[in-house]
Amino acid sequence: MFLVLSDSASVDVQVISFFNDLEALYVLFSKTQRIHDLFEAVQLEENLKVLSLKRLNTVRWHSRELCLKVLLSRYDCILSVLETVALDSLIDGNPRKTSIGLLKQIQTKQFLATAYLFREIFASAGPLSRYLQRVHVDFGKALGMVESAIDELNELCKEPELIIRYVEQKHDSPSVIWQQPRIRRRRRMDDENAEGEPAETPEDHWKPYTTVNSYIGKLQAIFANAGCQGDWNRAFLLGNPASVDLTSCRSPHTADYYLQLAYVIRAGAPAELLASCPSTAQETQ
Repeated sequence: MFLVLSDSASVDVQVISFFNDLEALYVLFSKTQRIHDLFEAVQLEENLKVLSLKRLNTVRWHSRELCLKVLLSRYDCILSVLETVALDSLIDGNPRKTSIGLLKQIQTKQFLATAYLFREIFASAGPLSRYLQRVHVDFGKALGMVESAIDELNELCKEPELIIRYVEQKHDSPSVIWQQPRIRRRRRMDDENAEGEPAETPEDHWKPYTTVNSYIGKLQAIFANAGCQGDWNRAFLLGNPASVDLTSCRSPHTADYYLQLAYVIRAGAPAELLASCPSTAQETQ
């Protein structure tokens, strides 16, 4: 599921920028010993358990979930460290410049809204992804989890104001603001004075739902392609894959997958299974 999410997130500029900032934050806090020590000291001063930012591995998206948890649970501590470094004239060069840039980025409510959005996505994708990595998987249960995740994310898309209101309530500090979007200019039409279009509100400017909608679409495709999940799941449990009706599969690739899976689970007469799916039967004739 994290691979599906990774593919979906690669098309959203705001999401790409968000995770780039998280990666830069990790590099700054882990590669500069003075900043690393300062982060620990701030947490100890607040009587908090000392946590470290996790590296964003490009292959394992689970690392993003871990990094996000540290970011949200230690957000005020991270802000304090960045503010200290940005004002410290004894810290020269790239670390200070990076701190100033990151401070400007993560103090926006757009950044926080994206963080809380992905917290909700990970809440559904995480358990499902970890379940699918088990040695023994109940496919019926897995598909039920996919359907549940789709329902939860659809509800989130219907009411994006929920996250916006949560950010407003959770982070009411004057230093954390909605970044004002630029006023868009449009060409003058005939007999019309040129003027700027009304600027969107900052809240309207934050809508990284390309990722969510793409992710939902891919999950729905997975669920739809498993149209015969009830039949083949029961058949596998009974040890009789030959009873699977592959004609109910929505695509030849899905049917081929079930065919191969059935053949692996129980050696039998693959020709009989093949004959039950017209799309693959034609290829073998």
